[in-house]
Amino acid sequence: MEEQGMKNIIPFLKKLAENNNRDWFHSHKEEYLEVKERIESFIGICLQGMVGFDKELDWLTPKKCMYRIYRDIRFSKDKKPYKDHIGVFISKGGAHGNCSGYYLHFEPGNCFFGAGVYGLPPVAMKKIRQSIYFQSEEFKNILLEPSLIKTFGKLEEVDKMKLSPKGFDKDFKDIDLLKYRYYFLTHLVKEEEMVENTYATKVIESFKILEKFNKFLNNALEF
Repeated sequence: MEEQGMKNIIPFLKKLAENNNRDWFHSHKEEYLEVKERIESFIGICLQGMVGFDKELDWLTPKKCMYRIYRDIRFSKDKKPYKDHIGVFISKGGAHGNCSGYYLHFEPGNCFFGAGVYGLPPVAMKKIRQSIYFQSEEFKNILLEPSLIKTFGKLEEVDKMKLSPKGFDKDFKDIDLLKYRYYFLTHLVKEEEMVENTYATKVIESFKILEKFNKFLNNALEF
């Protein structure tokens, strides 16, 4: 991975945040396309390594993993036309798959990568909770894997439910595991780490640690 190319990503996003309008973006379209190409190249390297432990990704191309930088402002009070970040979702369903997958986030002051499910409909979340209910020991063992804890810590607890979800025994010994509104693990990244030539290798090795976590969630969603 060419170091200079990765260096361009965050500076471009900083300028976009300060000039979030169509005129500025159109006059800097070539700069954006260079950033997009660099990220796609990076995803391609990651995919080559990831198919070694997740065969369901072998049909993917980098373009199928990238989210659009254009915002949907039809129902939003915020009329900024562009996102202030670039997101990448590597999953068996592509960027818009309703499944668990691996995520990369590029944003000034908030770069990270991780895996899991976020924003799924209630029916899908119920499937995941049911799988955890009947296989809580297996799920806990996955979350307590030393390498996983070292790299990703614990599940994000933002907006966690205070009451037990409907349809589940509130006296279940692991009821706390069912109260998450989403199941996601993240690792924050310093901007200087992204420009290192070893960053792709770090991402691949880190995602491999999450393979069992990702597989558990996807197996749950198949029932």
